[in-house]
Amino acid sequence: MVVNLKGFCNKNKSQKKIIIHKDYPKLRFRYDPVCLISHTSKAQAALDIVRQGRISTHEITDIRNNEPLRSKKIQGIWLTPNDYGSSVPNNYGNISFCFGKDSLLRDKKIYWVENAYKDKYQKTKSYVYLITNKEYEEILTTDLDTALWYDQDELEKREGQSIQFIYDEHIELNVCSRIEIVKGKEKDKVIKIGKKAETLYEDIFAGIIFITGLITMEGLDESIVRKIHLHSLTVVCERLYPLLAKYAALFTEDANAPENYDIILNNFFTSFHTDDVVLNNKDNLSVRSRKQILISAYSRLRQLFGDLLNDSTETFDYWLGKVS
Repeated sequence: MVVNLKGFCNKNKSQKKIIIHKDYPKLRFRYDPVCLISHTSKAQAALDIVRQGRISTHEITDIRNNEPLRSKKIQGIWLTPNDYGSSVPNNYGNISFCFGKDSLLRDKKIYWVENAYKDKYQKTKSYVYLITNKEYEEILTTDLDTALWYDQDELEKREGQSIQFIYDEHIELNVCSRIEIVKGKEKDKVIKIGKKAETLYEDIFAGIIFITGLITMEGLDESIVRKIHLHSLTVVCERLYPLLAKYAALFTEDANAPENYDIILNNFFTSFHTDDVVLNNKDNLSVRSRKQILISAYSRLRQLFGDLLNDSTETFDYWLGKVS
């Protein structure tokens, strides 16, 4: 699964801003308007963010070429306006929290930090900037080089450039615009259903970890759930349903069996949060109806995600029909 992170307002090249840089008068730089800025993390870290209701700052230790700023041991969050698109994997995980640029930049300054930034994840240079309301004029400059253009109302990114932001405050999730599940760089995951192996694309697996973690989370703020991008949720659920159908096949039907569906589903959901995912009937439970396993799971998904599941209803019905 790949979901595009649409970080730009406008993809029409004819409407892109063209700027003549004062130091490079013979060059013409094209710029894309930035609408969304994102923070991406792995699935378990994303669940921690949801539990806390915010993205918390941490000490920024990987500033390479700016000793004055590095020596201050600033606290911050890594963000990016980069549009990774459908073919470029995200370096930092699969769960992207996306924010409107106005909610992050209001009353802020942007300082240039360093160019040609490289770390263990990146092979291409990036331009790194600090977003803050603090004064850093003594050690930093607001001259943003050629990669970024900002004038308090507009933020534009030079075409083809990689940008990273350090944001020096916590970010509350109530200003999050949407949550997306994106392609990352992990290996595809092999899980077991009974004695059979099943391979999941790494972004699908991360999405299932995130979705099942939300289902079992105590005290979940359901307003955050509504921010999950519709297509992201649909694609993950369309892969979750056949796993549920195969899981249901592990149980023996018995008209006199107790209604153990909550226990069965909790075992299913929590299995994805172990190092080696094995879906089995570990308690040797019988069920009155295998179909009811899927119906109960769908009911719990519907309770949490509501109408966001509408696009996956046809897939659910198909796999429900497959359960004998």
